[in-house]
Amino acid sequence: MSLGFQWYSAGTSERGVDGAEELNQVLSGYYTALVDTVLDSGGDVIAFVEVKARASEQAALDSVTFKARQRISKTALWWIARQKDHAKLSWRFDVVAVMPRQWPKHHQRVWE
Repeated sequence: MSLGFQWYSAGTSERGVDGAEELNQVLSGYYTALVDTVLDSGGDVIAFVEVKARASEQAALDSVTFKARQRISKTALWWIARQKDHAKLSWRFDVVAVMPRQWPKHHQRVWE
């Protein structure tokens, strides 16, 4: 099933930057933040997605603390700055909540 996004993972992306795996390796000692998934719609919007498995949807959303959001945001800004077309890009921070015996729920623009 295609959601209209390119998933960045191991390997080189169209944007000339290795995927989320390399991003996390490079930054692990610098910002100590991990980005679960980086999505590119093929346009000018990049989604940085945090995936949380918890007993409830609210618990998953609450588990992304203020401090975690700060670290993820710094990591995202570093990644955006490395893109050739960074001046025209916009981005958002999403959370996918994974709960037992339910379909995952994708929350867009959870923080700015």
